[in-house]
Amino acid sequence: MELRRRIGYLDRSEPNAHLCRRRQLLSSSYCHRLLSPHQLRAGPLGLGHQPSWCDASADVSWTAPASNGNSAITGYGIIPYLNGTTAQTAQVFNSTATNQRVTGLANGSSYKFTVAAINGVGTGPESAKSNAATPARVPAAPSAPTAVGGDASAMLTWAAPSNGGSAITGYRVVPYLDGTTAQATQVFHSTATTEQVTGLTNGSSYKFTVAAFNGVGNGPESAKSNAVIPARVPAAPSTPTATAGEGSAMVSWTAPDSGGSAITGYRIVPYLNGATAQSVQIFNDVATSHRVAGLSSGSPYQFTVAAINAVGTGAESPKSNSVTPVGRFPVKPNPGETTPPARNSDPVAPAPPAPTPSRPVAGHQTHTIAPLVVSSRSSAALAVWPASTAISERRTHWTWGRITYS
Repeated sequence: MELRRRIGYLDRSEPNAHLCRRRQLLSSSYCHRLLSPHQLRAGPLGLGHQPSWCDASADVSWTAPASNGNSAITGYGIIPYLNGTTAQTAQVFNSTATNQRVTGLANGSSYKFTVAAINGVGTGPESAKSNAATPARVPAAPSAPTAVGGDASAMLTWAAPSNGGSAITGYRVVPYLDGTTAQATQVFHSTATTEQVTGLTNGSSYKFTVAAFNGVGNGPESAKSNAVIPARVPAAPSTPTATAGEGSAMVSWTAPDSGGSAITGYRIVPYLNGATAQSVQIFNDVATSHRVAGLSSGSPYQFTVAAINAVGTGAESPKSNSVTPVGRFPVKPNPGETTPPARNSDPVAPAPPAPTPSRPVAGHQTHTIAPLVVSSRSSAALAVWPASTAISERRTHWTWGRITYS
């Protein structure tokens, strides 16, 4: 009776009006011969793969009544019940089809439905209520995600979009190599809005899109993220080579793999006696040979090298060969000077008078010649000179001797 009040007569032409008058003359049992539909079925189509045309709607199906009340059925009236209890506006379908789409529903709200058949006499009673159905659509597109590069990966963060009336159950992420070429989609069956995308190539540029999915289907992709270049810290250099110097050592190595981010410097650690780490020395350039200063003369050292890039500092190399820095000798002042003159890295004392070796080497002629190398210690100098001149046939022997000068 409620549905009849809501719908009234489908056709108000004169023949139907005549039937209405007959209805008033006949017993009420005539109207009761308009039987209600049975085996009512209702629900959105294809939950999990629902097309967009089920957005804010529901498809309702039923079986025609067993009797038409001696008047052909000409249509059906359907009433949605919000949350299964609150009747909404009735929708009338001038068709004998037993399935119809009910529109104008609110996505995310639950509905049940009743159906009543209509013939020339009027509207029959409502059926029992259908199962509950919740209209929905696919989720909206998230806003553009934010990406942060990692080692062969990127961490993405985004804001959850509108769910379209059906709870979001996961997200799909598409990496775009160089910002244009789509790579394999990565699917995350989680409602988290931060995920790590893996399987990327270090040193290559990527952008990303995100799309949410729910019980209806996959929503549209977001705008692309910022570009990132996945990278890691550099690899460890191979074993460096060390050469002793005066209170220092020259350390050389081969540049390692950069890890996808350009190397910007190196970190060298001296190890006293090959075991005790000394102060780290940082070199903010890409040269692969550096002098490590501040070492103790007469003590052995080994060295490790580590490369630095924008990600961080890589692993140390194996230790170098062991070297022992040499000491520094004083220079004899010139006459009248009270302090030694400035020295370069390889000082040579002022040339003393030409030396005469006290003990000539057997088999060689003795000559008075200027020494080739002179290193001074106080008033004494250690000189090295050839053991023979052009008149000697043996030129491979060198004679060492100590000379003095005033």
